[in-house]
Amino acid sequence: MADIKQGRKRKDCPICGGKMWQYSKKCLRCLRGNFRRNAILDMAPRFYSYVKRSGANRCWKWVGTKMKNGYGVFGVGGHKQTTILAHRMALALSGTFVPINKCVCHSCDSRDCVNPAHLWLGSYKENLSDMENKGRGWWQK
Repeated sequence: MADIKQGRKRKDCPICGGKMWQYSKKCLRCLRGNFRRNAILDMAPRFYSYVKRSGANRCWKWVGTKMKNGYGVFGVGGHKQTTILAHRMALALSGTFVPINKCVCHSCDSRDCVNPAHLWLGSYKENLSDMENKGRGWWQK
């Protein structure tokens, strides 16, 4: 009741259905990466409709919306959608818990690949050292 008196309203989170503040895009649970498993599984058919699969060991190309840098994005929620990077969603759909403070790294170095076999969790530092070891840094070109 105190929240309503101060003019703040609550609404349902577009990802997990939990309660969140009116002008937020995600609830605290989703910001911390603790998505409800059922909410993610409900999005799987729509997610995979944007994926061009080409074998278990080959890259699965994201054919949906992409950012300018080449990474795919997937909209979750209803009318006011929040977007999630497609490769993070692919790893979450495979059953891997994806914490908000970890990077989802590509072993294939293809930004539009969403094959969970090509994705791994790493820290920001591990992702940068992987990029440097493979000669993909902007200063190495």
